[in-house]
Amino acid sequence: MGRPKKNVTNLTEVKLSGEMKISRGDRMRLLEGFNRLKDALLQIEECNDLYLSDIRNLNKLKFELSEVLKFVPTNKECHYYCEYKLGD
Repeated sequence: MGRPKKNVTNLTEVKLSGEMKISRGDRMRLLEGFNRLKDALLQIEECNDLYLSDIRNLNKLKFELSEVLKFVPTNKECHYYCEYKLGD
């Protein structure tokens, strides 16, 4: 028989990689960004074109990912051009 599986959608937080917890609100933000990314990629693939709104959505996703996952620029003076690192 075994234990019943938990419904992840009802949890307030989910543990990732055994160390990081992510709230449902943050998961929803990432889900929205994921769907915007999917739409932008679909537009690029189907039309070989990119709308300005797609660029805006990609930038917003970058911001959401860095905020939720605590990514910080390797150099505080180059937010646009430098690599990011873990902000632990």
